[in-house]
Amino acid sequence: MKPSQTSTWRDIHEIPALLAAFSKDAPRRLRGCTIKAADRSVHLVGRGSSDNATLFAKYIWEGYAGVRADFIHPHSVYEARRPLDYRGRVVWAFSQSGRSTDVVAALKKLMGWGARGVAVTNEPDLARNPLARQAGRHILLSRSPELSVAATKTFSLQLWLALWTSRLW
Repeated sequence: MKPSQTSTWRDIHEIPALLAAFSKDAPRRLRGCTIKAADRSVHLVGRGSSDNATLFAKYIWEGYAGVRADFIHPHSVYEARRPLDYRGRVVWAFSQSGRSTDVVAALKKLMGWGARGVAVTNEPDLARNPLARQAGRHILLSRSPELSVAATKTFSLQLWLALWTSRLW
């Protein structure tokens, strides 16, 4: 098989159009979702490539928007034996499909402790997206179907979202 016949090749070549489409619609798409705590902080949770995107978001949001961003490891939350106080806190949960069980479980527990949630996914079908349902606020990156193995398009769009959000803050 030639590289140009792979889904990753096709996904990579679709990215410029997806970034342009997101940019065209970003202010409307992000309205009401670009929330942060009163102390200008957010918490970030993700796994795999989405976790790597949260690292980029942290750098951009702290460096350019003045919003402090702290990481949450899903396992430390859903295995916590004592409640943590997340009242007034905002958790941004990144996931390609919205079906990462540990991220969904962590967000559910954090919201039970008082956090507000924002889901960042590439899955438009809420019936198949428990993270978006849990969060109540959902930023849909695109409607372009994608295999979650590489999450090439989603990762690129998550980075783009971080840049756009810093502009709106």
